[in-house]
Amino acid sequence: MIRLLGDMRSYNYVIVPTHDFDHVVYSIRAIDFDQQCYEGKFNVYRPQFFKENFKMVDLVTEKFEKQSVNQYKLEERSIVAKRMLSFKNRIDRLIQCMASDTLSTPEHETMLKTKIFEYTGDSRFKKSKNMGEILKIL
Repeated sequence: MIRLLGDMRSYNYVIVPTHDFDHVVYSIRAIDFDQQCYEGKFNVYRPQFFKENFKMVDLVTEKFEKQSVNQYKLEERSIVAKRMLSFKNRIDRLIQCMASDTLSTPEHETMLKTKIFEYTGDSRFKKSKNMGEILKIL
């Protein structure tokens, strides 16, 4: 879990091909952020669990080796980490603003922090008070 993305159904992201000499690298980029940090259902933030995405998941499973998928995950995390470091002050201010605002319902917040705690085992999620704090921990 790098970030909370709202709605990752197949029509809310794009696949961007990048040509690199003898092969093509594909990246998935979210394009719909209107529900960011609102939903309480953990799987809403994980695109592989939408039935609309099953064909894409099957394609990835069929065409990519597990080692390649893990390498893509690592590269994506590195890109996000570099962005976080480059814009640390802006991100800190944004997350602080999110933590002091109401972004979702208490029921959604409780549901999400419980599910992420079950997934990660990190007790900080159980102690978080709102979506902004959940995001800060991620």
